Amino acid sequence: MRRIPSLFVIAAALSGACAPLPPQGGGIDVGAQSDQWMVRWDPELRTPTSLVNRSLAGAPGGSGTVAASDSLAEAAVREVFRERALWFNLRPGLDDFRVVRSYTRGWLRYLRFEQTYRGVSVAGAGYEANVLANGRVGSLEGRYHPGLSLDLQPLLTAEQAENRARALYSPGAPPPVSVPTVQFEIENGFRDRRVLAIVPIARRYVLAWGVVVVQALRNDHARVYIDARDGTPIARQTVGWVEPR
Repeated sequence: MRRIPSLFVIAAALSGACAPLPPQGGGIDVGAQSDQWMVRWDPELRTPTSLVNRSLAGAPGGSGTVAASDSLAEAAVREVFRERALWFNLRPGLDDFRVVRSYTRGWLRYLRFEQTYRGVSVAGAGYEANVLANGRVGSLEGRYHPGLSLDLQPLLTAEQAENRARALYSPGAPPPVSVPTVQFEIENGFRDRRVLAIVPIARRYVLAWGVVVVQALRNDHARVYIDARDGTPIARQTVGWVEPR
């Protein structure tokens, strides 16, 4: 993840944006504790790519300070999502976030949230948040795809998708050049060798099986995304650790 600067300016005023924009150089003053969020927007998705809590400049912390617990930090971040639901165009019962990683650096707790649509992961989408020891959210950075609407019923089984992927990436054969390589900014919590996910690709969203195979002519692994409805390979991604069989 990129390191977030201590201060962001509003990147651009979006026509019809969900949240009112402050005067130039100001923050968005919301919340019981007067959190002032400096927001950077994605120009195409029209959702936040980063939120920095400007009111926490000079917040206490340091040696001997204990990081917030997982439960406290998660609750704090989810409160930000809830209070700023219009910024993300969150729809109850459809859009949500799932925690896939939690770790600490000194007195800061970091949480990684993946985006889900009807419980299915959106590959590469979500936010990484840092939370202070007192439970206040310092910042979030990532990407969110709003307004998803697609059929989540696969026509291929996971086994069929795996057979298709292995046929394309058989040992000794060069990989198909027509399959684009992707590298997502947010790493989802994919640990299994076969996962069902929504993959943003070429300005569209595809329900796909992500299948781990050994990359031909190379000594590493790739997750090959196979369209779960017609069996077309749509992308591949180099991966590291996966769940052993």
